[in-house]
Amino acid sequence: MGRRGDGCSTDAPRILSAAGVDMVMTAFFSSPLEAIAQILGIIALILTIICYQFNSQKKILLTQICCAVLFTVNLALLGKWSGSLLNIHGIARACVFYQRGRHKWAESNFWVWLFCILAAVCVAASALITGEISALDILPFVGTVFSTISLSQTDPKMIRRFMLFSPPCWFFYHLLAGGTPNIGGVLNEIFVLCSLLVAMFRYDFKKQPDGEEKG
Repeated sequence: MGRRGDGCSTDAPRILSAAGVDMVMTAFFSSPLEAIAQILGIIALILTIICYQFNSQKKILLTQICCAVLFTVNLALLGKWSGSLLNIHGIARACVFYQRGRHKWAESNFWVWLFCILAAVCVAASALITGEISALDILPFVGTVFSTISLSQTDPKMIRRFMLFSPPCWFFYHLLAGGTPNIGGVLNEIFVLCSLLVAMFRYDFKKQPDGEEKG
């Protein structure tokens, strides 16, 4: 009897600890998968913030690819399939556009048209996966088209102006699609939008000192 009692007392902290974790999980998330998804989204957000601190195009690209991979899994776990597939699209687009200035084949406007068409294919594929398409699925498509056009520009001012339309589209998608707000995604778009607005104020609208170029 004594040994059985000792065993119960040893297992009690583990049982209480597991119960405590379950209580915390159910208090904030509807399922363990949702918890994993939200954690991945927050990690992607942190990487996005870190990305802006690099001064190397290669490091920026690699970090952005890591962010896109995390958001791909994050959105898929939340049932936001159009956004998930468009993040895979974003990885391929980043790899091609990274070659601009290095290889002549990457300079062609063919890639802009191709990636805009592939964005529509991603939304269509999402409809096949879920068996339906909603108006909210159009939002990340529009955001992706604007970001694709933006990244094809050579003038920094035009890059910022086209890119400005992308974060609001993704913001409302992360917030409303799938019935579960994507915390990391929502915060990520707020951060990107604020960064763009600050850059536009500094370089596009604020009067530059004589001799200093905008850009």
